[in-house]
Amino acid sequence: MNRMPSRLLPVVVLGLAACAGKQHVPPPDDSPAATVTFSAAARNAPAVTKLTLNAKQCYQGATGVPQDGTSPMRIASGERAFFSARYERSGTFCEVIVSFSPEPQARYVLLPDQDVKLLGGGSCRMAVWRMLPDGKHQTQPVDGWIMRPAGVTCVRPVQVSHS
Repeated sequence: MNRMPSRLLPVVVLGLAACAGKQHVPPPDDSPAATVTFSAAARNAPAVTKLTLNAKQCYQGATGVPQDGTSPMRIASGERAFFSARYERSGTFCEVIVSFSPEPQARYVLLPDQDVKLLGGGSCRMAVWRMLPDGKHQTQPVDGWIMRPAGVTCVRPVQVSHS
């Protein structure tokens, strides 16, 4: 019997979940919420998505985050929100996953960025700004994550250690 290498399991599960994935559901209008958009200054903007997880923190699907200048995405405040930016160029890709806990009525802008040497083993990253009422911003602390298998039908984010 042929077995799939375990390192391919997250790719397969994420691929299947993307086909029939659960989309982001905005909080009810009368619930505390924050808003989020992403700023794509780069010519080759990445795909930026909000990840949907179930109660066991297993990946369920992803929804595209709107770009600045469009209607922002409403997200629940007080709950950790996960976002991914994926860059793809000439058959190679780089993905970064970050999370933070949004505050009620706050407006956030995701700022994906990539090292121009991506094809030569560069890196990608994403900053988050909280926009202030005076138009200025403050950098929002974020946690970094990678996706790992947690059983046959579950892939979940695991925090990247900062050692």
